[in-house]
Order: sequence, then structure tokens, then C-alpha cells
Amino acid sequence: MLTMRIYFYCQLVVIAAILALIPPAVQAENLSKSNHRILKSASELDYPPFALVRSDGSADGFSVDLLKAVTQAVRLEINFSVGPWHEIKKKLEERHLDVLPLVAYALERDKMFDFTVPYLRMHGTIFVRKGEKSIHSKADLKDKEVMVMRSDAAHEYVVRENLSDKLVLTDSFEEAIKLLSEGKHDAVVVQQLVGLQLIKKLGISNVVDVSDFQETSLKPFDKPLSGFEQKFCFAVQEGDRELLALLNEGLAITIANGTYKKLYDKWFSPILPPPHVPLALMLKYLLFSLGPILFLLSIMGLWYLKREVTKKTQSLREEIKERKQTEEQIKVSLKEKEVLLRELYHRTKNNMQVIISMLHLQSQNIEDDNVLEIFKKTENRIKSMALVHEKLYQTKNLSRVDLKEYFNDLLSLLARSYKDLAGGIRINTDMERVSVTIDYAIPCGLIINEIISNSFKHAFSETKKGEIRIGLKLQADGEIEIRVSDDGAGMPEGFDYREASSFGIQTIIALTEHQLQGKLDLNTDKGTEFQIRFKDSGYKERV
Repeated sequence: MLTMRIYFYCQLVVIAAILALIPPAVQAENLSKSNHRILKSASELDYPPFALVRSDGSADGFSVDLLKAVTQAVRLEINFSVGPWHEIKKKLEERHLDVLPLVAYALERDKMFDFTVPYLRMHGTIFVRKGEKSIHSKADLKDKEVMVMRSDAAHEYVVRENLSDKLVLTDSFEEAIKLLSEGKHDAVVVQQLVGLQLIKKLGISNVVDVSDFQETSLKPFDKPLSGFEQKFCFAVQEGDRELLALLNEGLAITIANGTYKKLYDKWFSPILPPPHVPLALMLKYLLFSLGPILFLLSIMGLWYLKREVTKKTQSLREEIKERKQTEEQIKVSLKEKEVLLRELYHRTKNNMQVIISMLHLQSQNIEDDNVLEIFKKTENRIKSMALVHEKLYQTKNLSRVDLKEYFNDLLSLLARSYKDLAGGIRINTDMERVSVTIDYAIPCGLIINEIISNSFKHAFSETKKGEIRIGLKLQADGEIEIRVSDDGAGMPEGFDYREASSFGIQTIIALTEHQLQGKLDLNTDKGTEFQIRFKDSGYKERV
């Protein structure tokens, strides 16, 4: 089974790559703005080895040390207090604190806080008294007295899954483990690593984990609580985008300069011996990371571009007050902006072409069909993003992409890529001309790439013939509708796409719901039909 370290190393590559591409001037400006801010933070009472309280009452632990290093990297000062988790969580929600060092990401919490990129992952398990025979998995907890820490992710998980009718809340997991050891209540739901550390700290010998494996990394496994996985982040007040950006930047810096590794080794090496990571697996999952890296690079480039355009526009507004002699200067500045935009799109497209060529050369030395397919899918995803930048470079309107034209070019590209499979397959289109910004064009292209590639590969594997239909319409209220369907074999009976483990399906869901802020419907009555609906935020400005 793949270890956490493979996945985590890939995350380090992503963040370090982004840091390397942030212009030095941008880094210096962000750091200079943060010189005079003193952040208020807090750490919970006992959540080893992430959050601890020293004998003098001060905060300690991996997450505390990491947040200190991150804030120091971006020249921020920070003060820590300590308290029960539910109290410090409420203080952040009520804006009495600026940041918390150890918060598990959850959709419910995303409505209250903003989260940095995850810096660790853990999974939960069940602890019982030694000799307990009636509890082996979460299905056995229904009529048991189950303890969790108040407001912790474990609390939210047990409530969400309705695991027990007799929930007991404590102020800390240390209190819960003590009560269980003393014969009170039946079980504790907690992260395995935290539970094992508390047992060791308290010198308890009659409390055990019901799972039959030993934790060797922070990668979550699929048992015994397959739905209880935590992604640990720094959390800030909802809407504090400036601090969030600084903390993400600080995380990237601590990873790039080796500070993160030193802290990780300090706190986890005595607990988690590093597993052997095969080179082939590392290569495979680095390839999986290429798509997100390029997507994040595109976002970073657009952010930098928008920032430069905003600064330039502000400068122009100041220069043109009721003076006619500045008109020529304005024209020159606008021309420079257009050249800057075209050059950015052109260079982005060229950089992606270089990556595609490198992948193509590397794939010639690989004989494993599964790895070859990963390379092919990655190439197609990069090509779909490169095509957007090529369109913007060629068009007169540097801010919007014609989806109809873009989809037609993308379909031609995919048909060539899958020419061995596409010979007997007809592609019919019914598309209106709809233009969107690059923020919407790239996710749309990636979605079309995933759906069409999947149809070529799987929908007609038996008949080798069939039809793929693509529809694109702009509704009266500004909603854009994309329909992609085929008359192939369809999905298995009882298929629930939201529970599917397929990377492609999960990519389509994430791009539709998070990037496009849209809705996804899947109809499998006759063949397979995907329906995506979303609104371009600039529509009202255009009508």
C-alpha cells in the first residue's frame, strides 16, 4: 500500500515549484507589508505531538513550532496562548485570534475559516479497553458510549456518520483516554498517532487500538474508520486573504530551505520510522502531481498578471486627469499592456510545450502500459491548458476565449491522440458561440478532456462504433450549459459517481463544483451523459 511519504513528497514539490516561480519583487513587497503585524494565536491543551503545554504553561509541539517558523519566514511576530480546543476554535470564529496552528480541513469549517494548503494528513481509529470483544469497527459503536473531544474533527465525524447514540464530550483527548482506562464509557474515537502518544505519556497499559496494523507514516489507510481522514492546515479568519497568502508563502519557504524537514524529523522520526519508497512509485505519483502543478502555475501567472494590470491601470487614471497632453502616453501604455499579455500567454504556452515534449521523450523508455497511460493522460491535460493560452495569444480580445472554437480544436486534438480507438466513432456537435474568461476556459477544457478521453477508452470497447455528442448553450439568465454524451456501454448498474474512486470522475466533480462553482448531473439511462451548468461572473457586464 502506498505510504504517506510518497504523497507528501509530491506536495512538497508542488509548493516548492510555486515558490521558485514567484517573482522576487512580489516576495519582497509581501514581506515588507508584514513587518509590523503581531499575530495572536492559541494552541490546545494536549494533542501530542502536534500541540503540547510545557511545565511553564507555554505552547509547544510540531504545529506550534511550524507556525513560528512560517511566520518568521515572512517577518511576522506571533504570540501564543493555550486553552481547550472548543474555546480557541470559538475565539478564532469570533475574530479574537488571527490564526490557529492545527485545524483539520472540513467543508463545514470552510464556511467559518480560510485554510492554507495542508501540511500533514492523519487518519482516525477507535481505542477500547484491553479485552473488549464487542467493538471491532465503527459498525459496533451504535449503542456504545463513545468519547470524543468537544468540537474536534472526530466529534464532527461521529455526528455526521451517526455512529453512536450515546456521545460523551471531553475537553481533551487526554481526559478521554484516562476515563476509558478507569473503566468509564466504552470507546474513544481519535487519530491513531495522537492516541498512541497519549497512552505512552500517561503510562497506560489497558487501552488498545482496535485496528490490526501499526502506523508507519501519516498517510491514511482505509480502515477501521475509512471516512475519518484529516488534512491539517493553518486556519485564519474567514476573508483574511492577505494573511492566508503570507502563511502559504511562509510554508513554501520553510519547505524550500529545509526547516520543515528539520521540524518533521524532530517530532516524528522517533515515532514513525521512515518507510522505503520505491523509485517507480515516486515517479508515478510525481506524474500525478504535474497536472495540479501546471494548474497552480497558471493561477499564479494570472494573479501576477492581474496585479500588474491593476497597478498599470491605477497609474493611467492618475496620469489622465482633464490633460490632453497625456493621451499619447496612455496609448503607449495600453500597447505595452497588450504586448505584456500576449507575451505572457505565448511564454506560458511554450513552457507547456516543453513539458509535453519532455513527457513524450520519457514515455518512450517505459514499457508498463499503465504508466504509459498516465503519461498520455498528463500530456492531454497539459495540451488542453496550452491550447487556451494559444487562443488568447492569437485573438484580438486578450481577456476572453471562444468556447465553441476552443472545444472544436480540443476535439481534433483528442481524436488524433486516440486515433487507434476513434476510427469508428462519430463526433456530433451542437454548439453556440459562448465566450468566457481564462478562469473558466481552463476548467472547461480539462472537463471536456476527461470526459471525451474516457468515452474513447471505455464506452465503445466492445462495439468499436458509436456516437459522441457535445452541446454548448448560453441560457437567457446567463447560465452556460455543457452537455457531453455517448451511446456506448454506459455505467454499471447502481453506479454512484460521487462515490467513484476514479481520478477522472473526481477531477470532473472538483473542477465543476469548485473551479466553475457550477452543478454536475450524470445520466446513465442510455449510454452516459454529463451535464455541467455554471455562470460566468462577467455575464452581467456584457449584456
